[in-house]
Amino acid sequence: MQEDKCIFITPKRETAGGKLVMDRNFDFCKKYFGDNNVYFIEHFINLRKKKQLLSMLAGDFFPIGDLKIILRNLINKENIHYIFIDMSLCGNLIKFIKSNFPEILVICYFHNIEFSYFKSMYNSQKKIVRDIILRSVYKTEKKTVQYSDIIIAMNGRDCNDMTKTYGRSADFQLPTSLNDTFIEEKDVNEKDLSLETINLLFVGSAFFANVEAVKWFIEKVTPKLRIPFSLKIVGKGFENIVFEFLPSNVEIRGFVEDLGPYYKNAHYIVSPIFSGSGMKTKTAEALMYGKSILGTDEAFEGFELNYEKVGRKLNTADGYIDFLNALSCSDLKKYNIYSRNVFLEKYCNSSLYKDFSGNMNKILKKGVL
Repeated sequence: MQEDKCIFITPKRETAGGKLVMDRNFDFCKKYFGDNNVYFIEHFINLRKKKQLLSMLAGDFFPIGDLKIILRNLINKENIHYIFIDMSLCGNLIKFIKSNFPEILVICYFHNIEFSYFKSMYNSQKKIVRDIILRSVYKTEKKTVQYSDIIIAMNGRDCNDMTKTYGRSADFQLPTSLNDTFIEEKDVNEKDLSLETINLLFVGSAFFANVEAVKWFIEKVTPKLRIPFSLKIVGKGFENIVFEFLPSNVEIRGFVEDLGPYYKNAHYIVSPIFSGSGMKTKTAEALMYGKSILGTDEAFEGFELNYEKVGRKLNTADGYIDFLNALSCSDLKKYNIYSRNVFLEKYCNSSLYKDFSGNMNKILKKGVL
């Protein structure tokens, strides 16, 4: 008997968080359908701007001409029953699949609601540019919602946003998660008795929401801190960002090969994120390392945890200032066992796979569709 096979399609992921979740989704598909039964296609690589612009003007975010040929050949050659698409901006592709191969079930994972994300990202763009981009994003994502058989969202907010924008919610939720790569040390629960400086850390690549967050924190919070502190900014692209005001105890490191030493040395992760959609993979990463986190509503969006135990939810400059200035050096630790346990229970890949496989079994084998 021939086994069912799956094609996994993804665009090239530029952000570290997006790539980690994409890798997770691909691993889950291989585990669920079988290692040798999943074909990987990374498309929309090195896409010429002129070609994409013409596609946008036509109302489609990505041109799919070459991909149609690849898919036809693969579907006709192999016993393809499922196509997993790792992005919601592939509506024209999904429509093509369902129009030509209606027996194939299309599963789409929404990393966020792209229409909401692009509205935030292009808020300051010229109106004509913004309108062209948002129109193509909306039309393409609407087709994804309309033609996908199974939709997976990251969190409840995205489900509600999807319903409000497109009139359909996700079939189930699968939050961000990571492979557990942290090796706990024997002395992680010891207090930092030699503490002279409170070490703060921001981790994230230099995309618009992170740059906005870092500039806000440096301008609004750091000038009013009375504690001895250092702040390190770590993330690809930050070495190229120009700051008008940069205190001597704020260090821009940009891209680093290994985040481990930076997490290990930090007393608090600061995450004053105000824009975006989906979930923040860096929050899950901080939990994995057992770190205390000072984050906004957006930084914690989709995470089920106790904010008081994990650190604190703070949405204003005064909130950050008051909390940090009240810290006592003698009580600080660099390891938060609560954060670590939340990660292991809810945001570790091995834990999340049970949810993925359980929901897939329920939908595919119990006739929900």
